[in-house]
Amino acid sequence: MYTILGTRGFFAAAAAAALTLTSIPANASSLPLLSWDASFICAGPSSCPTTLPFTGGTLSTSYTDNSGVSNVTGTGFVSPNPSISSTTTTTDTHVSDPNPTAQASINLSYYMLISGPGAPTEHDAVLVDYHGNISASNFSAGASVQITLNSIPVFSANSNNGSTTIYNNGVISTVGNGTVDLTGTQLSLFSNYAYLIQLNANSFADALNSSTSASVDPWMSFDSLFDSTGFSFQFSDTIGNSPSTSGTPLPAALPLFATGLGGLSLFGLRRRKKAAAQAA
Repeated sequence: MYTILGTRGFFAAAAAAALTLTSIPANASSLPLLSWDASFICAGPSSCPTTLPFTGGTLSTSYTDNSGVSNVTGTGFVSPNPSISSTTTTTDTHVSDPNPTAQASINLSYYMLISGPGAPTEHDAVLVDYHGNISASNFSAGASVQITLNSIPVFSANSNNGSTTIYNNGVISTVGNGTVDLTGTQLSLFSNYAYLIQLNANSFADALNSSTSASVDPWMSFDSLFDSTGFSFQFSDTIGNSPSTSGTPLPAALPLFATGLGGLSLFGLRRRKKAAAQAA
């Protein structure tokens, strides 16, 4: 049975994977790429591979089953910024399969570290702006991004069922749109910790929803209100952090949401203040 990963399930999966953070030095000179893969299911006499690892920095692959009933496409890039998408299409009916189905799932997991000017054991509060879109075309598609620190969710956005649920440092909000530009969302993070970032784009097509797609493409910058002198971003090898050339219209409700989170993020933020909280 096909299931779009819900917020609770995504948290659980991310938490399990994030346990590996304890083996990564805070001042690591090279952060590992955790996972980078795609899986496909075609209708009819399948010509799709079950899974396909990404090789190098890109993947752009399309598969059509032997009878021409369905088509699945997966694309992934690590530059100029991480970007993944999946697309599936099927014909409404076919003599060999009156109810064809197809599925494509793309996953990318990597690390981000904000290097600070102090010692590796110092953890300063840092204000970061999240940029990028998240999109799920309909009820048969899902896209998600989650940032965790030692199994603890810090930020997530999960688009499915025609809406997007956003979690940001304890605050949960829902936007009634499956396609959202998250640019300007403010995150309160700490320097010299390795954060785990997980991306997923999953699409499923059948006779009722013959064309579906999902995508997510984040990148980060320091907020203009934060003095970033001496701070820098570090990502897993090959992962870029530059603006994407694509754009998605901003739903009317999101600016107020992002502004509200910004006020929460700024509360208690002090330049060069030691973080009272420690990673679990």
